[in-house]
Amino acid sequence: MHDTYLNQNIYDAILDLCRKHTIKKVDKLVITVHTDSHVSEKSLHDFFNDKHSQIVGDWTKITVLRKQIEKLTAVIENISGE
Repeated sequence: MHDTYLNQNIYDAILDLCRKHTIKKVDKLVITVHTDSHVSEKSLHDFFNDKHSQIVGDWTKITVLRKQIEKLTAVIENISGE
């Protein structure tokens, strides 16, 4: 359940970053989450797909790194696109 909120927060942050930097299509995304988090490459792809997002799709390479950071947080390490 908590990861649902984290997925939503990641989604919102990515949309905001894309608007600010005029990115229409994300090619690569690297995110760090806590080692116990259930957030994964697949869950993020699914979340964006469920939201009918045109920014992240099958073309997007998502990498989820796991480190001992604060629980229920995520760090967007890298985002690139066109």
